[in-house]
Amino acid sequence: MNKSYRNLIRNSLWALAGNTGSKILSFLLLPFYTRWLGTAGYGLSDLITTYSSFLLGVVTLCAADGIFIFTKNRTQTEKSEYFTSTLKFVAVLFVGWFLVFSVIRFVASYYDIHNSFTDNVWLITAFVLSSFLQSFTQQFLIGIEQIKLYSFTGMILCISTFILSVLLIPGWGVKGYVYSLFLANMFTSLFSFLLSGSYRYFSMKGFQWERVRELLVYSIPLIPNAIMWWMVSALNRPIMEAYLGFSDIGIFAVANKFPGIITMVFSVFAVSWNISVLEEYSKPTFSEFYHKVFKILFMVLMVVTLMLMLCSQYIIMLFAAPQFAEAWRYMVLLIMGAFFSCFSSFFGTVFGVVKKSKYFFYSSVYGATVSIILNFILIPVLGLVGACISVVSSFFVSALSRYYYSRKYVVSSLMGDVMFYSILLIAFSFVLLNNRVLYLNIGVFVLCVMLMAIRERNYVFQIKSVLDRIGK
Repeated sequence: MNKSYRNLIRNSLWALAGNTGSKILSFLLLPFYTRWLGTAGYGLSDLITTYSSFLLGVVTLCAADGIFIFTKNRTQTEKSEYFTSTLKFVAVLFVGWFLVFSVIRFVASYYDIHNSFTDNVWLITAFVLSSFLQSFTQQFLIGIEQIKLYSFTGMILCISTFILSVLLIPGWGVKGYVYSLFLANMFTSLFSFLLSGSYRYFSMKGFQWERVRELLVYSIPLIPNAIMWWMVSALNRPIMEAYLGFSDIGIFAVANKFPGIITMVFSVFAVSWNISVLEEYSKPTFSEFYHKVFKILFMVLMVVTLMLMLCSQYIIMLFAAPQFAEAWRYMVLLIMGAFFSCFSSFFGTVFGVVKKSKYFFYSSVYGATVSIILNFILIPVLGLVGACISVVSSFFVSALSRYYYSRKYVVSSLMGDVMFYSILLIAFSFVLLNNRVLYLNIGVFVLCVMLMAIRERNYVFQIKSVLDRIGK
């Protein structure tokens, strides 16, 4: 097997071990979360994590997103300079934001302003801090080529989250939920820092502004992208809080949990794919490599997506409390959005290699614009269905724009594949939402898989060949 594909597969397997544990655990803990927190409590916890994900990029200037790119294939001294200087710079940023949040909390208290953000601003701040440290220390492991330890830290995060959730949520409710995530992140960060020897790269005396500046040139353009991406995937939460309430947000959050399986499968691959793109981009065979990986990856991902859509009603019945039963309808639609977001992520990998992060921003602007317009128009009228339509539409627009921009740096002709998969998903979701006969739904699923296999028959055989050679 070509070395490029071997490296991609092996890195993917290590990333699989590191990333899937915590994701799978979040699904297994869902019955626990939904029964102890209820629809309103689960909705509030989702809002807290939603605000945290938004602030993570803004507060830290997306520093964690660039650390492995700037430390990979560098000398130990250079790695130390990036690691030390970036950590100290972000520490200063947190001090500044602590003052900002103190003012916000004081003003809210003085004027008796109550909402999910002002009432929980310190929980959100703590979660942002722990999320940055966990992401930064784990991403640095890739930069120092400790991919096996990277996977192991994912398992540590999984185990610690489980133990802390069981201990804290029954007595503390929503606060216990956030405390468990905060403490698990902090413990995993410390574990990564010590066991990997990352502490050797940290110096109390050192600070190289030039290293920080280099990283910020890459990461700062990602901030608008992060904001726009948040608008695409999470702006609907505050709007739902205003028009629908915490209970509907809780139902939407449960429906949105399982499409995360699609993004989980892709994110496992994405870590190793980013490494492979960095290694292969300068080679003359890169376009062929890129095209072939897309074909094989999205064939597999499409089958997983269709199966998840087919089983959506039964998954909700199994994993969520009875009051969340209607979530399966929204889950079917949100699964499409997750699939389109994988398109977007795949096409965007090349921007990191050529260090053109502005295209992340451009594509996200298009998606965010669609999201803002549709959320404000559809949620007051259609409720949760409107929120789902907004998510699907915005991810699709973002994916199309990234495909267009990516063609400047890699020769590809994949628009036909994007449209084929999109039409197949829309048709299948229409059948599922308008038909309750299981055997008919299974028949349509088989038909979709057959159409895909016939269209991509050459790559079906290549998938078998790849699987046969993984262990060789």
